[in-house]
Amino acid sequence: MKKLLLPQWLKDNEVWVSLGLIAAVSALAYLPLIGKLGLYRDAWTLIWAGRTQNLNTFVSLFSVDRPVVGFLYMRLYALCGDNPLTWQIFEFLLRLVGSVGLFYLLRSVWPKMRLFSTISAMLFIVYPGFLQEPNAVVYWTSFLTCALVIYSILFSVIAIRAENKAIAILAVGLAILCQVCYLFIDEFEIGLEGLRLILIWYLTADAGKPLKGKIAKVFVRWAPYLPVLAGFLFWRIFIFQSSRPTTDVIRLLALYTSSTFAMTQKVALGAWKDFLNATFFAWVVPPYQLITATRNRDLIVGLALALLASGLFWLFYRWARKTIHDDAEELGRSRSIVWIGLVTTICAILPVTIANRNIGFSLDSTIDRYTLHTTFGVVLLIVGALFLLNKNKWRIWLPVRVLFLSVLTQYNNAVYFRNAWETQQQLWWQLAWRAPNFQDGTVLMVNLPNDVPSFSEDYEIWAPANIIYNSIPDTLKIYSEILSAETAPLLVHGEKQPRFIRNIQFDRDFTHALIVSMPSTSSCVHVINGDRPDLSPAEPPLIKWVAPYSHIQQIETDVPSSQPPAIIFGQEPPHTWCYYYQKMSLAQQQRDWEKVIALGEEAIQANLEPNDRVEWMPLIEAYAYSGKLKQAENIILKLYGIPNLREDLCQYSLKQQDNPSLDLPEEGMNFLTDRLCNSQWVNATP
Repeated sequence: MKKLLLPQWLKDNEVWVSLGLIAAVSALAYLPLIGKLGLYRDAWTLIWAGRTQNLNTFVSLFSVDRPVVGFLYMRLYALCGDNPLTWQIFEFLLRLVGSVGLFYLLRSVWPKMRLFSTISAMLFIVYPGFLQEPNAVVYWTSFLTCALVIYSILFSVIAIRAENKAIAILAVGLAILCQVCYLFIDEFEIGLEGLRLILIWYLTADAGKPLKGKIAKVFVRWAPYLPVLAGFLFWRIFIFQSSRPTTDVIRLLALYTSSTFAMTQKVALGAWKDFLNATFFAWVVPPYQLITATRNRDLIVGLALALLASGLFWLFYRWARKTIHDDAEELGRSRSIVWIGLVTTICAILPVTIANRNIGFSLDSTIDRYTLHTTFGVVLLIVGALFLLNKNKWRIWLPVRVLFLSVLTQYNNAVYFRNAWETQQQLWWQLAWRAPNFQDGTVLMVNLPNDVPSFSEDYEIWAPANIIYNSIPDTLKIYSEILSAETAPLLVHGEKQPRFIRNIQFDRDFTHALIVSMPSTSSCVHVINGDRPDLSPAEPPLIKWVAPYSHIQQIETDVPSSQPPAIIFGQEPPHTWCYYYQKMSLAQQQRDWEKVIALGEEAIQANLEPNDRVEWMPLIEAYAYSGKLKQAENIILKLYGIPNLREDLCQYSLKQQDNPSLDLPEEGMNFLTDRLCNSQWVNATP
């Protein structure tokens, strides 16, 4: 029994050196920035649910498509809580466990091809086609599913290899248990049942037997897994009804029935494109996208980490060639591995394309997530093809180059997500400084700089806003919508619109909308007042169009300030210029001109000033409306020379004069109009 559970090769030092190499490479790829990653996309809904609702909300959220996942989140949130770092560590460990399982699986199938299994498991864990790992709160389920698939197939192999009947029965039972678990967590990975079948054929079918005998023997080995597979498909197609259109099987079947030829053609072409994406473009497109998007300083660090990982593998390879003596018949086995990898990749891709999904690579989307489960077949195909090469130098230098590129890509990807998280932290901390609270029913619409990832769903805004500003459990106080050319008419026409997502339902009234914009990464967050929009020259045309429909009165100014929870949003940032600007803007809204002046002069004494010169306007107005015209003139001079800024602020000043409801001091308004609109004044100034 001990011999079966602990094979001889597992006692070798080489095994532990190989596992150490895999762990070291994964650590270099994923751990350097793990503490600087945060929450992204769907993660906000989940953290909002766990923090502000009761834990049963998780069950409700996932009841629309994957009911089992909701129960898993209930348990895991109780363990990981709100801390993004805890989720990151848990997900990393899951990925490492899956890679170790793949290593053990390959060693069990091809015990004499040890170098092959090490390289395969190493490239599997740093595969550059899947770039969603930093979104740990969401994608830990994907790594859990992958690990369950691997161990399910591993136990199937152990059952075939076992000489003891009791061990074989136990292994089959564990394989079935893992199979049940992974199918009910992520149905897209059902295609990997093809890997189980082909490995059963590879290990069971005797070359000397007739085909009929081979099929019968393979079927006997495969039969225990068929009831689970058939039962799951029956439940998913005929019993369970998904309320999400993208996971509704009945709706998908209706689409195939009504457009059979078109959908068949689409699946065939989509599968071919996805195959190319998973096997070839995954090693080219994401690396290029991320290298070109990474700043030089971060790129140098990434290059150093990739070089270190490649160096570790090179040293391992040099040592292994002296220690490992692989089977001389490995060439024939490599051909089999290539075919197994090819079939596995196709089987993994087909459920995705049949479900009308496709693999793609874009930094602002998540469609690369469908590559993760294809990685099993991809590494077998690529590394198997590598071992077909007769020259040993190709076996070292090709993996070294691929590993170098993969580690560099994963680090650069972490940099990309780190930068996105830093922008989000700035957004919410500055908004907390600026807005003590919001009226119930406020609809936030946020514009982010062009060079950072934009929000793609409204819950990326309303979830963190409610975490910060809503202390009443099981309620939703602040709503949101993505700001785009498609949603702008909702603002312009003041429409009302219902929203339903994952059993969360509410109505939005766009007459209560408030626009928040960060024009550039060097600007502060600007809360736009539609009655008097002083806009930055860096604002896109869309903001200039919709600015008059931003309702500043949605901010409650005479209440205690809300504080973002540090466990989620990090510690409060240092009080640089943007802190003073937000506090001046709040005092400007309250027309507390003396407070604006005090804050502005405190910032000036600290040698702070804005990168975006329009941010001087609260202090300029405070001086003008307090009768301190000379001080106002001195700052207005700072605005000249900025293209179009003075002209835009001139229009802003004229609008204020035309709006008597603002009830501002006439002397101050006349002064601002003269200084901002009269170009001769600045030319006459010494």
